[in-house]
Amino acid sequence: MTILHASAWLMTAFAGLFSGAILIVAVERVNLWRRMPVDQYVVDFRRSLYRLDPLLPILGALAALAAVVLAAATTLASTAQGASGDVRIDVISVTPSPPRAAQPFELAARVEFAPIPGSIHCSVWTGGSRFRDIRLVWRNSIARCFFRVPAAARGKRLTIQLSASLGGSTTRTTMGFQVR
Repeated sequence: MTILHASAWLMTAFAGLFSGAILIVAVERVNLWRRMPVDQYVVDFRRSLYRLDPLLPILGALAALAAVVLAAATTLASTAQGASGDVRIDVISVTPSPPRAAQPFELAARVEFAPIPGSIHCSVWTGGSRFRDIRLVWRNSIARCFFRVPAAARGKRLTIQLSASLGGSTTRTTMGFQVR
C-alpha cells in the first residue's frame, strides 16, 4: 500500500468519524443554536464538542493531517509524472525484419513507467494510410504490437509508432520498414 492509498483511507476514516460526531451534536443542539446569536453559537458549539468526547478534536486533527499528507503525496506524484525520463521505451525485437506482405508481424518493446503505470498505444501506417487491425498486449513491462501486414502493402513503407503516456508526458518510438 502506497502513502497515497494509506493517507486517502486514513483521511476518509477520520473525516467520516469526525463528521458523524459533528452531525450527532448538530441534530441534538440545532433547536438551541437557531435562537442563539452567532458569537454565543460559536462558543456553545466548541463547548459541546469538547463535552461530547475528548477524542473528537483529535479525530478532526488526524483527518486534517491525513488530508495534508494526501495532498503532498499527490503533488509529489504529479511532479514526478511531469519530469523527464519518467517513461522509457526500448525496442527489443521486430519479427520478421523486414516485414513481408500478408504475413504476421510483431514489435516487442520494454516500456518502463515511474512512479506508476501509464497507458500504451500502437499506431501503424502503410503507404501513408492508417492500419487499424492491431492487437496490443502489455505484460510484465513488455509491450507487444501484433498485426498481419496487408497484402496490398508490398513495396510500400510500413511505419509503426509505439507511444507511452504518463500524466502529461508522452514518449514515442517510431520505426519504418520497406515491406517485401
